[in-house]
Amino acid sequence: MDIHEKIVEMMSASHLTQQKLAEKLGVSQVAIHSWVTGKKSPSKANISEMAKIFGVSAAYFLSDNVNPEGKKQVPLFEWVQAGTWTDFCNPSAELEYIDLPYGVSENCFAVRVRGNSMSRAIGSSICDGSIVFCEPICDKILSPEHLNHKVVIAQYRDSATIKEFICDEPCYLSPWNPDRNLYPNLPLNDEVRIIGVVVAYQFLF
Repeated sequence: MDIHEKIVEMMSASHLTQQKLAEKLGVSQVAIHSWVTGKKSPSKANISEMAKIFGVSAAYFLSDNVNPEGKKQVPLFEWVQAGTWTDFCNPSAELEYIDLPYGVSENCFAVRVRGNSMSRAIGSSICDGSIVFCEPICDKILSPEHLNHKVVIAQYRDSATIKEFICDEPCYLSPWNPDRNLYPNLPLNDEVRIIGVVVAYQFLF
């Protein structure tokens, strides 16, 4: 959202009219009107005061993809289904955003996993409903040796999946679920492109 949309959102949530907000900030109602219509932008001092009035972080008004508490957010995709190739969904205006975990790069994207090909009884497990945070590597050239044993998001034509990359001859993508009848290894070919490396994951229920 643009800053004027965020101001309108906060005013509505706080049940403040343009006149009431103007009185609290010590500015004219005309100034507030120019902000909410996008004709002008408030000064940093006014943004700081508005943040106090609305009880949010000033960063929420000043930065993209920041929640009201000032936490950085990244896009959350619904297009990966563990175990099978599934539809690859391009970003849209209605795309959901999720708070970025501590220590994870801001250029990550997040994916909600569906299915159980990456779940197992012993060791780390990425179960149905997990959120994985991925470093995009679309513009990088990484060797198979570098990707060996990393969990990756792979794209095939217009589809995607999540698996562990195995550097072998030939290389392949391996599910963590040991049931190979339901979840077989997926061989790599020239049409498969690794688009992200999973760097963190969490469960959201």
